[in-house]
Amino acid sequence: MTKKFLIFTLCLFILGTFISACGGGGKTTPPNSPFFPIPTPTPATYPLELSKTEFTVNIGETDNITVTLNGEDITQTATYTVDQEAIATVEAGLITGISVGIATVTVHAENAEADKTFTVNVIDPTLPSLEVNPTEVDLIIGEEGAVTITLEGKDVTEDVTYTVDDKSIATVEKGKITGNNEGTANVTVSLTGANSAIFKVNVKYLEVTLNDEVLEQLGYQKVKNGNYYDIKKIEDGTIVTNLEIPATFQDNENKKCKIIAFTKCYYS
Repeated sequence: MTKKFLIFTLCLFILGTFISACGGGGKTTPPNSPFFPIPTPTPATYPLELSKTEFTVNIGETDNITVTLNGEDITQTATYTVDQEAIATVEAGLITGISVGIATVTVHAENAEADKTFTVNVIDPTLPSLEVNPTEVDLIIGEEGAVTITLEGKDVTEDVTYTVDDKSIATVEKGKITGNNEGTANVTVSLTGANSAIFKVNVKYLEVTLNDEVLEQLGYQKVKNGNYYDIKKIEDGTIVTNLEIPATFQDNENKKCKIIAFTKCYYS
């Protein structure tokens, strides 16, 4: 009897150990416990590549764009969103001109780093076309520029309509352009009885190197102190021991600047 009891007890011990190891007894943390979360893998993303970013198509005619992602042609499966479908349509990469004007098309694809855009200028070959000079304008934030619009040699700069796709970047009125914020804006120029035109406005900060002149525009001066320099506030002469240099500032000409380099240490 004693021998059978010992064998029975040993079997119970082995069975209990096995159950505990497999999660029995309610003491093992479940796989989905918040204490041991299962990480969700982040899918890889790739840049979209467009064969062209500007198309000119006659009314009723077609053209094609090719879209690739990580070297693979995804033209047929990409999603195309046209801001003005009355001007043009895009389906599986096939662009069709509907009416005179310029449409912007946004291309989206799964696993793409970001959407891409391209423009479609639909023209009527029987109509004259507006011409823009220059077709690309570079400005510093707060700076002003200008373009000239002509139609068959006649200056129509003040007669055309300007449509800016992002007015936070730039604004245009009668050919006068103002850079508002860093970025690129597309401007459509239109006039009844003529084919539209488009130009780009690139706006950025004025990139400067931190030197004595820039330091003064920030409100400080270097003052010789023996073998070293002190930095003082111009306003009240206070010596500054910890000078915080802003990444961007507005200079004396109201241009927004970005400090990209230093000439030398101001304390030696």
